[in-house]
Amino acid sequence: MLSLTIADVKGFMGKLLKSDCFDTFELHSLSIHSFAIFEVNKFHVEHEASPMWVDVRPFAFEVVKGGKQPRFIKVVLGSPDGETARFMNITFEEGKVTITNGLSQKGFTLDKSAHHTWDDEILQFLASKKIEYTNELL
Repeated sequence: MLSLTIADVKGFMGKLLKSDCFDTFELHSLSIHSFAIFEVNKFHVEHEASPMWVDVRPFAFEVVKGGKQPRFIKVVLGSPDGETARFMNITFEEGKVTITNGLSQKGFTLDKSAHHTWDDEILQFLASKKIEYTNELL
């Protein structure tokens, strides 16, 4: 499991909210705490397929843009892989952005290779998008 702190918060938030950088991911949930609380949860979406980040991103940007910085943002993006659910949790709080990841497999296994592969894929993705970070956990 990764726990990353993003070095350039403003640049990262621009990539997240204003560019197509994360558009290939599914959206699992979104919570923005500003003048009001704006939430999207895939389990309450009225169609069967999970919404893609590209579909919700413009709405998230509209809520965030303006003069006052939100108090809190949490975006949970996913990347399905067969019977494995892979998550990237992006949290903005107190001027800091952190990324943690997770993986949920059907059935019990002691094999952690899928976890390590997902960690590597996230690190490669961030490198390809020129997103700098510090790794809090190894």
